[in-house]
Amino acid sequence: MRDTKIAELTDLEPRIKRIKMDRFISYLVLLYLVLLSGCTTCDFNLRENQSLNGSWWAGQSLEDEIPDEFTHSVPVPGFIDLAQPGFDSVGYRCSKRNYFWYKTSFNLNATSKQVHLLKFHKTQFGIKVWLNGELAGEKFHNFTPAVFDVSDLLLQDKENELIVRVFADPTLLPDSIVWGHDFEKIKNIPGIYDYVELISTNTPFVEQLQIVPHVDDKSIEVYLWLDSCTSEAYNEVKFRITDLTDNKTIKTGNISFFGDSLAARIHLPAAQLWSPELPQLYRLELSTGSDSYETTFGLREFSFNLETGFAELNGETYFMRGTNICIHRFFEDTLRGVLPWDKTWARSLIKTFKSMNWNCVRMCIGFPPDFWYDLADEEGILIQDEYPVWYGAREDNFPEAFTASQLATEYTEWMRERWNHPSVVIWDAQNESVTDKTGKAIGMVRGLDYSNRPWDNGYSAPQRATDPIETHPYVMSNYMGKKPGPQGPYFEHFRDIKIPDNGPNDKDPPAEGGIYPNPIINNEYAWLWLNRDGYPTYLTQWNYLNIFGDSLTVDEYRLEYAKMFARLTEYWRIHRTSASVMHFCGLGYSRSLEENGFTSDNFIDLENLIIEPHFKRYAFRAFYPIGIMIDRWEGYFPPGEKIEVPVRLINDLPVPIKEEIKTVLAGNQGTIWTSIDSVYIEPFGKTGFNLQINLPDQPGSFLLESGFIHSADTIFSRYEFEIKPGE
Repeated sequence: MRDTKIAELTDLEPRIKRIKMDRFISYLVLLYLVLLSGCTTCDFNLRENQSLNGSWWAGQSLEDEIPDEFTHSVPVPGFIDLAQPGFDSVGYRCSKRNYFWYKTSFNLNATSKQVHLLKFHKTQFGIKVWLNGELAGEKFHNFTPAVFDVSDLLLQDKENELIVRVFADPTLLPDSIVWGHDFEKIKNIPGIYDYVELISTNTPFVEQLQIVPHVDDKSIEVYLWLDSCTSEAYNEVKFRITDLTDNKTIKTGNISFFGDSLAARIHLPAAQLWSPELPQLYRLELSTGSDSYETTFGLREFSFNLETGFAELNGETYFMRGTNICIHRFFEDTLRGVLPWDKTWARSLIKTFKSMNWNCVRMCIGFPPDFWYDLADEEGILIQDEYPVWYGAREDNFPEAFTASQLATEYTEWMRERWNHPSVVIWDAQNESVTDKTGKAIGMVRGLDYSNRPWDNGYSAPQRATDPIETHPYVMSNYMGKKPGPQGPYFEHFRDIKIPDNGPNDKDPPAEGGIYPNPIINNEYAWLWLNRDGYPTYLTQWNYLNIFGDSLTVDEYRLEYAKMFARLTEYWRIHRTSASVMHFCGLGYSRSLEENGFTSDNFIDLENLIIEPHFKRYAFRAFYPIGIMIDRWEGYFPPGEKIEVPVRLINDLPVPIKEEIKTVLAGNQGTIWTSIDSVYIEPFGKTGFNLQINLPDQPGSFLLESGFIHSADTIFSRYEFEIKPGE
């Protein structure tokens, strides 16, 4: 609970209140609020953002000296491997260079402004900037913005020359800097991979803005920080809120305050809540009279319920079904090209994910360009945003040079870029690493996010009871080095209810014993990857050989993968042991077996976002909001045996469901047995029934299928087994 007192914006009266802003400042500010009937004469276009994106020139050098020649053209944003003509051995440590250099020129548009801030949204690896021959600054962070005040360096009436240096390899960075270590990548490609802009304005100007939604009374808290030179003065901010569905203004007002910070509460009684199912967005515009600032927001609250173990969205249970985006693996994919910077393609990717019944994604071990988060807000998908820290389960592997304070510095910059995005619901400090440093860093920065989002801490101990713990129960990896028993791999692992493992309970367990009671995120589980060409990856080649014996055809590989994936997904969803079940991965690289590709996505046509058909069919129904599973796992039975078959169902929806479940047993000669059962499932509930089946006397291969039709979608669970005499 913040001890900042919030001044209500009402239509009735102005108020004066003293606000204690102990999150970011240590002094008191006086707030004076007057709500106006309208401010149509306000200027909300005072800030000018000049894009510097486009075609730049590039060069390279071994020594830290600006090269004499820039003879390669390269797109910004993008990576240096897009340069024409191309550079050799990009992404690898190379003896011929330590640095890549960028150069462009531009004329200043906003010649009347006092303040000019040059912002590089993301670069790697590190950045050093010269403007008109003068050093503008240097920064080493690779996943957060670099902002330089170039007000005194710009030429008002002449062409400006901008030169940028990035390290050619992350090993040249200071040891304390996070650079995106990934055991399963082979390239580290440098470049200016996000937008570049020149922000021009006057003082006082807005440095930071944070919006905190409240769904109970449909209001927002607005926290504003101006540049510090205004701390001893009265300031006035005008605001306008617009519904982005129809671009109609729904509220305007005027706020007067003393100092450089304010907190205010604005009620929006007619506003709609934001969710993946209805991603309603609003725009808040502010004007100080000298500067303007805008951001989009949604009325959305998110948390985990410790009692149920599930997520809650806007105060209601919300089951998370999703996938992962490994964008920095995708960056090294041979088919990547300029796709990450194509807004149409990126939007279609999110739509494709949602068409698979996925309502969430994890940005795994790295971040995409910033506009992807705008698209996630607009299209409606929840994001677990993971800072790219991955060093494995051995604590002594974690870099000694990484300190909690340095991590907190990077986390702070990251949070400021994301905290107004309704799609971002979980901060994720790291992936699969055991260390106390990320937990300490979480403690340093958690309070900066007034929405109080939960934090994930990878393999390491959770920092609060309501923080989730992340698990990766890759049980099928057991068959890398051994064959399954006679009843098959499913029977060995899935006939009982398991709590997802391969997480903090195993890697960094409670000192007092037992397990953490925290909600569980299961965001990697299936293993068994196939490359886009349909053949196993470096990690899974032995799994398929041990499970199936002889090599399969491409179509057989794809079908068997789809069926196994669906069975595992059913299992982890149906038993409700996790708050989320998330496929790994929706977008990554695909490298051939010869290139030691470890994982892969499921596309067969990347540019057109066509998912492999077998996977699409099976994964769509396995992630359907109404889930069904046949809960038998034996690989075979003796002839004529009578068996009991549990059929289990869940309902992720907030409404009750009635369905007719048809179950069919079929063999080589066709249908053998049929049953129809009616079920009723409470909102967010689960149910089930048992079938008594007399198995045939003859040996053979058999398929038991239970399913239903809902809203024209055919949803089913399939169980394949054999009947063997003498077994």
